[in-house]
Amino acid sequence: MIRAPIIALTLLTLSGVAASKDLAGVFEDAVHNDPVIRQADANRLAAREARPQARAQVLPQLIGTASATRDHNSGYQDEIFAPPAVQRFLTTTDTTTQKWAVNLEQSLFSWEKWMTLKEAGREVAQAEANYQAAEQQLILRVAQGYFSVLAAVDGLEANQASLEAISRQLDQANKRFEVGLIAITDVQEAKAARDTAAAAVIAAKRTLATAEDQLLEITGQKYDHLS
Repeated sequence: MIRAPIIALTLLTLSGVAASKDLAGVFEDAVHNDPVIRQADANRLAAREARPQARAQVLPQLIGTASATRDHNSGYQDEIFAPPAVQRFLTTTDTTTQKWAVNLEQSLFSWEKWMTLKEAGREVAQAEANYQAAEQQLILRVAQGYFSVLAAVDGLEANQASLEAISRQLDQANKRFEVGLIAITDVQEAKAARDTAAAAVIAAKRTLATAEDQLLEITGQKYDHLS
């Protein structure tokens, strides 16, 4: 008998529906899924990566080189022994030369490179400020969306309770009309009140759906229940 709840929870997870979340959990989802905060974070990371590249342009450059050369020479050498005997020998010479060098080079002062570095620093600071502003706005948007859903749920429940009460009153009015205790106009008034209450329930459902969609855009999650 435990299998059914487990399957239901698995289906909710796979479909992106969270069973229940409080405000802190909703905010955590928003940090990972809200397109505005994700774009601000991407801009911040890009600015951070650009600054080291700009700094590298004004720092001394350490350059290492290595080379190796090999010379091969061959020829004949004559040696004279007791005259008139002459002996010729083949001689070869191999020479290998290896060189290593490390140079530290500093280019002349470049105003353009220093300005690029300075601009990169400003872009990092601006990107950080933009991210912090986006984060503060995210807190407000999450709180507003979270409490809008809760308010819409309360409104729907209140309208549903009102509809149930007015429907009972209509049933009672019909019974009293059948035994001649009230006039038909009383029944018609009760029916009109019931229709108004039913329309209010429909409107409350639409309000709740809108609030849930707005929160979904921020968090990427559709919640079965908010606590």
